[in-house]
Amino acid sequence: MKKERQYTPMSEDGIAQNTSEFIPPRITRRDFFKVAGGFGASAALMLAGCSPKDSEFAGISRQSDLQPMEPSETQIPFRLEATEVDFSASPQWFPDTRTSFIKTPAGLLLFGSAGPKGARFEGNSLSTLGNAEFVLGPDGRYEEGLGYNGYRAFSSVFEGRTPEELIGIYHEEFWPSLGDGFPFKAQIGVAISRDTGRTWDIKGPILKGDILEPNSAVVQGVGQPAALVSGSGDNREVTLYHTYWGRGNANICVAKTPLAQVDNPDSWKKWNNGQFATPGFSGQSSPVISSPDGAAALVSVSWDTKLNKFLAILERGYEANPGFYISTSTDGINWGEQQMVARFPKPHSYRENGDIWYSYPTLISETRNQFITDGEGVLLCSKGKWNERAHRGVLIPFKVG
Repeated sequence: MKKERQYTPMSEDGIAQNTSEFIPPRITRRDFFKVAGGFGASAALMLAGCSPKDSEFAGISRQSDLQPMEPSETQIPFRLEATEVDFSASPQWFPDTRTSFIKTPAGLLLFGSAGPKGARFEGNSLSTLGNAEFVLGPDGRYEEGLGYNGYRAFSSVFEGRTPEELIGIYHEEFWPSLGDGFPFKAQIGVAISRDTGRTWDIKGPILKGDILEPNSAVVQGVGQPAALVSGSGDNREVTLYHTYWGRGNANICVAKTPLAQVDNPDSWKKWNNGQFATPGFSGQSSPVISSPDGAAALVSVSWDTKLNKFLAILERGYEANPGFYISTSTDGINWGEQQMVARFPKPHSYRENGDIWYSYPTLISETRNQFITDGEGVLLCSKGKWNERAHRGVLIPFKVG
């Protein structure tokens, strides 16, 4: 699956925001504030019965360029709103993989990727986060058979084995040169922080994929990791969903380790032929989510309390029916039929200058646990204007039922 890059490697391009293509702001639904603003002051006003005037939110809400899909009677009753708000703290190129949040006694921490670097945000809510701090990045090293390390950024960050520890699972890319990010070869690594994510001790790779053709023109390896932590105490496990690229296609695979051994590469086992047995650094993986057209990627998984099932949202952008899709599972391994919940303006493979595009989805509910959704919340994803404006985060309300 070809993953396009808009940013100039290792730098910001300074492209200015251009809002001329957007429909004028419109606030029409109380539920929009309850869900999309549920993390900030606008929701507090609504829930207190003090409805603000539309003019107070000028420039915040607008019609989405996504096309939400109404579910049939036999499908999962999942609905996206047709409106969106900007994620105000978003720097350029954010998000660029899955996004993580951690609620602390002091407020909210949010981690993600902004282009080739890992970003940290801090605040009281999604609507009051401060500016991004760039706390992780590539080191430019050269590795034989891979290339130059031009990308290292968070895809999952979560609480660790002690109260002061955070664990960061990062997506790492090796490029043909530091000025050329495609086709990249990807692997997944782990880093540890003991100061709430301000500095990181990089432990190195934990999952690798087969590099089938060193000089291939397609993406290879594994990346875009989406962690799910389950269990309690000494029995906690990390299940890591990720994209596997091989011979031009992309599928969702999964690996697992005890949380206590998260930074030990030998403890990671890939799911293959019905069991977690294949070593993290070698061997094959059996896909758990695939696309009929060969390009399923960028998954984010939660346990949804409304559905009482695992809920995955993913992207299929390079095919005839491009968009965000969902699927559910009772065991996290066997996934049901994929259901489109929003159609993209056009396939990613046919984007032209000025085309609006969306990517990098994460579902967030107002729960204390980032791995649990409760049937409503927001979809945090990116929105950009191809080759004209860097992608940045937007929030779109969702509801089950």
